[in-house]
Amino acid sequence: MPKPPRSAGQEAEIIKITDIAGHGVMATPALMIDGRLVSSGIVLTAKEIGQLL
Repeated sequence: MPKPPRSAGQEAEIIKITDIAGHGVMATPALMIDGRLVSSGIVLTAKEIGQLL
């Protein structure tokens, strides 16, 4: 089972973006990884986030 960055011993930079429309986000919450929108409109579990990483 994949783990979130901290529990997996990985580093991650978390940035809060307020101009979401400029990034193609149409619904919140949203998650972007390396500039790519990977989730929008649903709350992900830690396991789901780990799988996306």
